[in-house]
Amino acid sequence: RLLVASDRERDRAALVELDPETGSEGAVMFEHPTAELTALEYDHGGHTLVGVQYREAGEHRLHYFADAFAAERARIAERLPGRTIRVRSTNADNSAIGFFAYADTDTGGFFLYDAETDTVREVGRVSTLLDSIEFGPTRRFVVRAEGGPEVEAFFTEPARVEKVRAHWEERVEPGKPPLVVVPHGGPIGVRDDVGFDPMVRLLAYYGYAVLQVNYRGSSGFGRAFREAGFGQMGTGIEDDVDAAFDHVIAQGWVDASRVAAIGGSYGGYSSLMSAIRHPERFRCVVTLFGVTDLPLLFDNPNARLYDGTYEYVRRVAGDPTTDFDDLVHRSPVYRAADLEVPVFIVHGAKDVNVDVDHAYRLRVALARLGKPYRFRILRNLDHSYGGPKTAESIFGDVLRFLDEHMGPKATPR
Repeated sequence: RLLVASDRERDRAALVELDPETGSEGAVMFEHPTAELTALEYDHGGHTLVGVQYREAGEHRLHYFADAFAAERARIAERLPGRTIRVRSTNADNSAIGFFAYADTDTGGFFLYDAETDTVREVGRVSTLLDSIEFGPTRRFVVRAEGGPEVEAFFTEPARVEKVRAHWEERVEPGKPPLVVVPHGGPIGVRDDVGFDPMVRLLAYYGYAVLQVNYRGSSGFGRAFREAGFGQMGTGIEDDVDAAFDHVIAQGWVDASRVAAIGGSYGGYSSLMSAIRHPERFRCVVTLFGVTDLPLLFDNPNARLYDGTYEYVRRVAGDPTTDFDDLVHRSPVYRAADLEVPVFIVHGAKDVNVDVDHAYRLRVALARLGKPYRFRILRNLDHSYGGPKTAESIFGDVLRFLDEHMGPKATPR
């Protein structure tokens, strides 16, 4: 018999026995009531299964089948409270354990646990340059849009920094911080978690609060939740983002007059659609290799060549043969007249996931209407931020754009 992760006839993937000859499932070895399995945990040799991994409440969790393993990992965790522990390697008798520990406010470090002396020793840090920064915590909460499922969201406070290496003359003034909404990509099968997210922490370092939302369609919450995102681009998914935004404003955590949206891939599309749906809410929008034209998705070479890709895009975005007018209505490029805030468009010329034509089409539409925008195409970039130098260049421009429209000297709308 095999041990497999299966969501057959259940909403969330569980670890079950499987008969390879008949395909029938046997005993359920582990099933979490609210979370899906994300990975398996093996012993030193990599042959014996000792536990399973899953994510709950935005954090990485482990369940061990043997009490000895669980007790040992608990002893390690006690020495580094508030951090998530990820075991990387052990020796043959499990007396030495190498692991990585991190937190939402800590980039993390590598450690060695000695079982004989019951001690933990730090081996190295991911980045000592950030150790002096007092990053603000990430707060998790749940909301529900009208008629939608319950979704989780994360609110990250700005860092507490006296002096920053700013791209501008002044840091955001004390008081309620401005907010940047950062929807994740996908939209199906992706999620945000509590952890050290470089983009989020960069924004927080420069004085911005950040909102992330695991909207319907995100992974880790079961099949029904994931499939609830199909066909909801620009509608139900954005309703979930709106619900989280409304909660943050109702709590009084931010300056509601200074709000921006930034996203990559689907997140770029979501940011544009949010500004179209709520023009009074935002000061500016940044789309990083984002979708702007839903019908154009079906002209992607993968969608044209492979039936599976075409069908998947159809399920996610809508049917171009029966819902073409609706696809157009949910496309930022055809709604450019409704974009009333400055837009920064960034795209890679070699992007094969979201063709660079999405960026060019939006630029043409905005230019024809006399709308304010910035435009940057990176000649050798694909569907990513590239290497460190390219990422630094991109986000340097993003920070300057945000400061222009959200900083202390920005003109109020």
